[in-house]
Amino acid sequence: MAIENFTTYTEVDPGADITITASKIDCEDLHARGVDAYVYKDFTADYFDALDTIYEWQLDSTASLDYPICGIAFANTVNDISGFSTTDLSAYLRSGSGSVWRVYFMRGTFTATDWMNISNDTIYYPLLERASGNDGATLKVYDDSIRTSLVDTLSVAGFGTEKWRYLYGCNVYNSANATPLFDGFIQNFDLQEAAPPSGASVSVVMQHMRKMMS
Repeated sequence: MAIENFTTYTEVDPGADITITASKIDCEDLHARGVDAYVYKDFTADYFDALDTIYEWQLDSTASLDYPICGIAFANTVNDISGFSTTDLSAYLRSGSGSVWRVYFMRGTFTATDWMNISNDTIYYPLLERASGNDGATLKVYDDSIRTSLVDTLSVAGFGTEKWRYLYGCNVYNSANATPLFDGFIQNFDLQEAAPPSGASVSVVMQHMRKMMS
């Protein structure tokens, strides 16, 4: 078990809004709907199959209707989430209708989605699971660090037997909207591998992820 070194990842950051240290991705005034901004690593073709991914995030802001998106992803596409293929997978935070925040679980670019409402100033502890070669994946969202208090389970299907090449520690959705801004950080990304590259099992810790709109 080892913390991912983000300095070995590739950073795409045209606005210079992302700061990377070995264990942390820090975003400040990131235009989450206005630029192609992401931090990713190429693990080689067909690397990720089975997933057992854990991380935590916290939201410290008030939502608006500008729908910012920022989250993690497993993909075969190098792009922001708006350019993902139909079998790429992402889990992210965004605002919903009214002044609410939501966790979204998605295949492709809104090809298939499931979501749940979340509260501000609350840490959530998701567990992303997919069996090797399985058509579906689940995101179980807990509100305690030992994952005994399940808040909701999100499910998305249609992946077929897809395997993924790229892991994103941070990614946005670029819709050419310059208004929504994202403030937050991702750190202590813990990647466990059972038998890479085939049937890799992944464990990720994302701490204190927060968003701010302006």
